Amino acid sequence: MLDWLELPGDKKGNAGGAGELREEVHRLRPAEELLLSGERLYNDGEFSLAAREFGRARRHDPALFAAWAEEVDASLRAGDVSQAEAAATEAMNTYGQVPIFYAAKALVLAHLGQTQAAYQHSDISVKHQDSSAFTWLSRAEVVLSTGSPATMRSVDACFENAYQRDPTRWRAKFRAALILLQWGHVAEALERLTQAVEVNPESPFLWKLMGDCHRRLGREASARECYEFALARRAGYRPALEALRATTLWGRLRAQLARLFKGKDTGDSQSAIRNP
Repeated sequence: MLDWLELPGDKKGNAGGAGELREEVHRLRPAEELLLSGERLYNDGEFSLAAREFGRARRHDPALFAAWAEEVDASLRAGDVSQAEAAATEAMNTYGQVPIFYAAKALVLAHLGQTQAAYQHSDISVKHQDSSAFTWLSRAEVVLSTGSPATMRSVDACFENAYQRDPTRWRAKFRAALILLQWGHVAEALERLTQAVEVNPESPFLWKLMGDCHRRLGREASARECYEFALARRAGYRPALEALRATTLWGRLRAQLARLFKGKDTGDSQSAIRNP
């Protein structure tokens, strides 16, 4: 199984060219291709679409355990807790004691506010020698869900364990930022995003998320700059365009009116993570 969906030949020092890389990718099984498609969508902030691709991947190959776990995580980022719970429960009922399934179920329980049960499942997942970046990120979120400021040192230790298991050097930090944003730690999320974008500066979604963080911290000028960087990476990138418009006086007025009359913000709100 590909570790963190790393493409064959995508390692430092590989002499293979683009043609060789494409040839290797074509050898992937359909389930693995769907897994990669889901990962790309997830990295672009399309969490609902990513969850759908991960679901298709595990239906193609039910033994592709990463697909089940990723479907749970993507569903949670999209705000669909019921779908995440259904996938996690089905995985555990079908395969039983698989560490990554315990980590996925722990995530769901944390989002449901069942902290004690979340800890119990997380304990099982991280005690195995083959614990992965996913299991440590899950553990961090379980700890963070308690809401105690005293837990941040433990959260940071879990993140470090995840970083050490991430061959890309940016995805674990990106996901750590999503977790921190989910639980309201905006400044800490911005720190991780800044580290991630140093490794992967071409991602428009990373820049867009950084802009969202700056907006929530009251830094409108920095937010606009990040949104413009996102648009420089992908011309016409709609999430950045909408976010940039929202930083104008008219955009802020529209948002206030929308909240007043509709009880929700305007724009694309696939999940709470995607909007400031």
